[in-house]
Amino acid sequence: MKISAAILTGGSGSRMNGIHKPELIVGEKSIIKRQLEILNQIFDEILICGKTSESFNNLPVYPDIYQGIGPIAGIYSALMYSKNPYVFILSGDMPFIDRNLIIEMVNFTKSNQEKKYKAIIPYYDQKIEPLHSIYNISLLSKIENNINLKQYSVRKIFENENVFKFFINLPYQPEKVFFNVNLKSEYLKAIEYAKSEF
Repeated sequence: MKISAAILTGGSGSRMNGIHKPELIVGEKSIIKRQLEILNQIFDEILICGKTSESFNNLPVYPDIYQGIGPIAGIYSALMYSKNPYVFILSGDMPFIDRNLIIEMVNFTKSNQEKKYKAIIPYYDQKIEPLHSIYNISLLSKIENNINLKQYSVRKIFENENVFKFFINLPYQPEKVFFNVNLKSEYLKAIEYAKSEF
């Protein structure tokens, strides 16, 4: 069984004065380039859903089918266009993803096919990370129904579904791995985080 990956880049960046967050430079590379360097080591199919710059036209770039409703639109597009039954969904504003953690999630998904999980969701400190999760394309109809009902919360996708909470061990540094950039202050913090990589 193969698993695809999708980077969601459709955010408006409203809290960053309209800046396209995946192209912010963190540690001398854009966030999306940092992500692709890791994802390319793991996945055969990588989709970019939403919007991106021309510099990534060598990858499939799919505009969101639904516009202006948040990340649920990107998730829907990723599952719709994927060639594979599972998709690792990743927000385009997370600079510090961990290769080993993603591989562990992928291997878990492959070794538990018979349990027919609809999603594998990282869980730590009583929180889930739905934009760093693996989704089954069988959720498409649920997501479409939620969109039609104007229920745009990603967490509502998982209600009454067979999902697995993937507990994250502290050695993975979840506060850093799941750190995302929404505000200028968070961007400055990301730059500081990146200095420790050298």
